[in-house]
Amino acid sequence: MLTSGYEFTTAITNGLIFIVSLFCMFNIKNNKLWKLFFILMCIDSFLGVIVHGFVMRIELNIILWVILTIFLTFTVNTLLSIFLNLSYKHIVVMSIILSLLLIIEIFSGINYLLTFDFYTLLILLICIYVS
Repeated sequence: MLTSGYEFTTAITNGLIFIVSLFCMFNIKNNKLWKLFFILMCIDSFLGVIVHGFVMRIELNIILWVILTIFLTFTVNTLLSIFLNLSYKHIVVMSIILSLLLIIEIFSGINYLLTFDFYTLLILLICIYVS
């Protein structure tokens, strides 16, 4: 069953992000980190379409949010590594640490999106400062 209202609008937005990310992924030729970033964006937005677009049992919803959270942390940390010339090892280590923190918040009933939003804002500020 499809959702409605803001959730459905978010699903449509995620679908558009998926299409743009897919286009970018296939048009990047020489930069592996940017290609990885857009591959992860495709996964994030596709999962976003599912999470926001369909009504499902709460257990399945939580599992999908945990998976989405893990991919989101890799996406944001890949962006950081592009601007700071970090290695793949740094991406993995930072993503695992952030994912564990966010998963603990999910299962503790804490709104982990505030933590993720703060972290993402911090990463974007670092990228702007560096560039």
